[in-house]
Amino acid sequence: MHSNTLFHISDTHSIVLRNIKDNMEAELFEYLQKEECNLLPLNNIHNKRRRIEWLSTRVAIKDTIDSAADVQYDKQGRPQLIGNKGHISISHSYDMLALSYSLEHKTGVDIQKVNAKINTIKRKFLTVNEYARGIKDPHELTKYWAAKEAMFKYHGEQDYFLRQNFELNQISPKGKVSEVEGIIFSEKLKKEVKLHLIQLDDYILAYVVNS
Repeated sequence: MHSNTLFHISDTHSIVLRNIKDNMEAELFEYLQKEECNLLPLNNIHNKRRRIEWLSTRVAIKDTIDSAADVQYDKQGRPQLIGNKGHISISHSYDMLALSYSLEHKTGVDIQKVNAKINTIKRKFLTVNEYARGIKDPHELTKYWAAKEAMFKYHGEQDYFLRQNFELNQISPKGKVSEVEGIIFSEKLKKEVKLHLIQLDDYILAYVVNS
């Protein structure tokens, strides 16, 4: 079941993309059963979509990190890799799953499907400075949203908010990859973060680059 797309960021950092299909539950379950994955937590998930996301995440981990690795979530809802060293971040959007694995550093990834309706909610995630740039293109707005979600996951603190605590400089296109510097800020903190953004058809992939 090696239908993953792999982005090799560095020797210690990889991004995995996987297509999620609603008719794959039985196939995914059988594969993980053969790999002797612990499937008991699946008994507590009754929504079909969530079951497929759960299964797809573990297949991506098994195929790309280590056959013995798995993931569990802490009290803040952050994914923690078990059975292997390293850090992990996970994102789902419609038919796509994105997984970031970094051996040495905290990581953050997000994938978002582009939707024209994003213009109606941009005040919820753009700072005053960002909103003043007059961005209307749904692809560009989705880059801001995905980048901020990736920073949020990288930072890992639940009492931070996209509009109040995360800001992006102007996004600079560089071939197929756009680069941007982000700032995580609060009364106690100011931290710069480098991100890459990739447009994949009607999806935007964003991830923190710190390796």
